[in-house]
Amino acid sequence: MDRSDGRARRTSDERRALTDPSRRCRVRVAGGSIFDGTRWHQDRDLVIENGLVAGITATASRCDVQLDARGCLVVPGFVDAHMHLFPGFVSRLPAFGVTAAVDMFSTPNVLDAVRRESVHHPLSARWMSAGVGVSVEGGHPRQLIGQGMYEAFPSLDPAGSVAEFVDARIDEGSAFLKVFLEAGRVAGQVLPVPDADIVRAVCQAAHRRGLRVIAHVTDAAGGLVAVRNGVDGLAHAVIPGPDDAAAEELVREIAERGVFVIPTLVAISSALGIGHGELFAGTVARRVNQAWTAHARHLGRTTADPAAWERTQRFVAELACAGVQLLAGTDAAFPGVVPGASLHVEVALLQSCGLPLDDVLTAVTSAPGSLFFTDGVGRLVPGGVGDVVVIDGDPQDQLQTQRLRAVVMAGAVVTSDLDAAVEEPAERASPVTAPSPIFRRSP
Repeated sequence: MDRSDGRARRTSDERRALTDPSRRCRVRVAGGSIFDGTRWHQDRDLVIENGLVAGITATASRCDVQLDARGCLVVPGFVDAHMHLFPGFVSRLPAFGVTAAVDMFSTPNVLDAVRRESVHHPLSARWMSAGVGVSVEGGHPRQLIGQGMYEAFPSLDPAGSVAEFVDARIDEGSAFLKVFLEAGRVAGQVLPVPDADIVRAVCQAAHRRGLRVIAHVTDAAGGLVAVRNGVDGLAHAVIPGPDDAAAEELVREIAERGVFVIPTLVAISSALGIGHGELFAGTVARRVNQAWTAHARHLGRTTADPAAWERTQRFVAELACAGVQLLAGTDAAFPGVVPGASLHVEVALLQSCGLPLDDVLTAVTSAPGSLFFTDGVGRLVPGGVGDVVVIDGDPQDQLQTQRLRAVVMAGAVVTSDLDAAVEEPAERASPVTAPSPIFRRSP
């Protein structure tokens, strides 16, 4: 397509050369402000060779492809730290700049289908999963069986062996464990939850096997049970009640114990009937099909609760002020939440809670990457995976990740409207390393 700023029309042959993994040997992303996951680099080029980061340098030798990123922000591929994977997700996520995903609950048959998808589409997002986690009979998320969303899955018998239950989940392939402490208050329900002794035993058993434990909580009481009994992270921000002293206490204990939090603000706001259509924009919105656009408009409830939403935002702001590590996650595909696209809404909502630019970028790149993956996911470091997102504009003015310009996955250009030079190498080198479609265990 002709562009008014003078960018040349790219031929179909050039497009094939950019996106064919077998032809990607050495890629240079030239210019732009580079954030490597922890530090900034100005007036430098990012070089990817055979799918891995070769370095960030002032000068670079001959490359097969050069992307002109001047005037843009260059960052590691985004990581969604809270999703629920279904077939069709991982192959589409990179188009939205999401090159890695953390699945917080899925059953074995669903994950088998996702593995097959990863093999069939080698430029799919990398992923890992908690499997079915730890729930009790009658508790969340067991209602999803009756709704037909998932096959039957085991629950923890309080009279049984916690260690054996944890071992069985690890044998199924769980890379970490998730324990569900959903009392149902937000939905006006009363649900059974594991008690403090069970949470403590789960954490001890998982930690002995080298796995982290993350708790699903939505209220401060559940959060306190979780952090006081050994969990490593919380899968949601809590929704404080009016004058909720327990929420203030929870912020202090989270900070003191070094627990990380995945706020999932885009899902919580939907659960409270608050939409963010104004944030669903830019290049990202144009890549969402009609069915998912309709899904984005279908919120978790029809009656908005702006007071509860304001309290939740204030809770997240207090976590940030206390120095708590926050990770960007969406809880896709919760009502109103679109896989891939809604991570950009989550980033904007984290900014609205007062997180500085570096903390927001860390939350969506290196923080979840280092906690859940190896191979340099979420960082642009030599030898790390060559997953890159290029965003239009100067982030110091305003970070708007929805303005995607290019996505590179393992050294192959997934999508780009940047000026690109494609050169034929003198000798054909080996193909790039495709992303590993494996069910990883946490480091």
